[in-house]
Parts: sequence; C-alpha cells; structure tokens
Amino acid sequence: MPGIATVGALPGWGPQQDALGRRIYWSQDHKVFAPGGLVIDGSQSRDLTNLTVGGAAQYDVLQAGLVMGKEGASATNPGFYRNSIIGATTAQIPASATTSISVSAAVATEVQRLITQAGANVSLTLYGPATANTGLATSVNSQTVVATSASGTTITTQSFTPSQIFIAGTLVCPADGSQVPKCLIEKEDGIEIMDRFGNYYNAQFPQPLVGGAIESAQIVNYPADTGLQAWLKAQLRAVGIGYVFRDDF
Repeated sequence: MPGIATVGALPGWGPQQDALGRRIYWSQDHKVFAPGGLVIDGSQSRDLTNLTVGGAAQYDVLQAGLVMGKEGASATNPGFYRNSIIGATTAQIPASATTSISVSAAVATEVQRLITQAGANVSLTLYGPATANTGLATSVNSQTVVATSASGTTITTQSFTPSQIFIAGTLVCPADGSQVPKCLIEKEDGIEIMDRFGNYYNAQFPQPLVGGAIESAQIVNYPADTGLQAWLKAQLRAVGIGYVFRDDF
C-alpha cells in the first residue's frame, strides 16, 4: 500500500534555497579516511567562518576543511571531536604581563559562550611564532591562558606573561586536548550540529580525512603566517597518511 506524503507548502515555485558545497581537494586521487565511529561534540564545536548563505552566520554547519581535534580526559566528552582552531588574534601580544587578547568580534563572542556554558573560566591555547613568516614549524610555540570573560573584540584573561612575543594572527585554540589537530572534515555540504528546534546535538563524524592532495586555501582558518602554515601541516602529517598540500608546489 503506497505511503501518504504530506505537502507543507502551497503548489508552485517556492523561495530560492542556497546550498553551497565546499571541495578541499587539489586532486581526487589518494584520499585517506580514518575508520568511522567518531563523534563530534555539538556543544563545543562551531565554525565561525561559515557565512555561506547570503553572508549570514551558519556557525552550526561545520564546513569541509575544518580542522578537528580530539577532546582529552579533562573534557566533558572525552574522545569526542571539536574544531581545533577557534580563530586568530588581531594584534601582537607583547612579552610582558597582560590581561587581554585582541580578536575578532566573532571569536570574542564564541569564547564568552564557552565561558557561560562552562559556568567557569575557560583555558585557551595560543599557537604562534615570535617572528612572522619564518616558514619554519619549529618557530611556533604555545602558551596556555585562562579566559575570564570576553566582549567586543577583547578576551580578558587572568594575568599572564607570555614566554615570547606572539604575532598578530596567532591561533586561538581550546586547551582540552582538541587543540592538537588530528584530521579534517571532508563532507562537501558540511556537518550540521543543530536540529530544527535550535538544539545543538552530538553528530556522527563520517570519513575524517587523514590524507590526500589538499587545496591548502580551502582549509578553514588556514593561517596567513608561513611558520604557522608549516606547523599546521606538520601536525596533520604527524597522525595522517600521505598529505600533499598545493602551496608546497
């Protein structure tokens, strides 16, 4: 017996719906995926670069090319995956005591969301070199900071003294283990982590990409600094199999 379909709209052409796929491959050859069964932490993950539909924020859709890391034992959901990079700084951090970090408004808003969600201060990891564009992964160092609040374009932290200058463009990352890049999202139309009622949920992570010929510019939050570029590639290669990046040629 045939099923019954309910049509929820009037007959005829409806309003235009945009769907923009994103391809991260330089070549379709030699793709390598990790085994399935991974889970994305919907409460922690956001893609702040996703403005694909009319310039409107689509942070709940994680785009292909988003760098993902694995949450450690101290996280709410150990073993789940979230985006490794929240964003980047917009000004240099001097090697002297400070309590503020300059970022974009979107990054500040996201950090404050994480603080509110945790009901406590949130630790962040900074990755950056002291000198811009060295081209060396070894020039990149890390600094852990504790964010107490964020608003406008500023993250307010507990007082800390950086071990070095951190250039503008330094990566702002979590500090729960997921700050270590493991893989990339490959799904061209992205992975949704919010249902139609506006609730965020833990999503399946199909085909985590761990190797292939990659169009580097399509990596989400790909750094402008050549040292950070080399560092990110080295991190992905450390656990991946056979990456080739177009800007290496």
